[in-house]
Amino acid sequence: MAFGGVGGGGGGADESSSEDLNMNNLFRATYAAGQQAAGSKKRFRTKFSQEQKEKMMEVAEKLGWKIQRHDEQEVQKLCSEVGIKRQVFKVWMHNNKQAMKKKQM
Repeated sequence: MAFGGVGGGGGGADESSSEDLNMNNLFRATYAAGQQAAGSKKRFRTKFSQEQKEKMMEVAEKLGWKIQRHDEQEVQKLCSEVGIKRQVFKVWMHNNKQAMKKKQM
């Protein structure tokens, strides 16, 4: 007499254990985020000078708003000239790409 879903409560145990796992993962993620925030200072927004913005804009337009492997040397040159990290330039490009394209229209 095997009916679908009846017998031994096996389905119920699976559901509760997956719920427990989800709650465990949520707790771990929340705890880790709290630990990170407690142990580090807030990162302040980067302020760029007009000269930095102009140079970054020039290079970004030249690269087509994408950093590709063959452009790496030019990106490093810009970063050392302007005094920023590659990741900062990359994020700046991502944040300004759409706004600058809209201005050009």
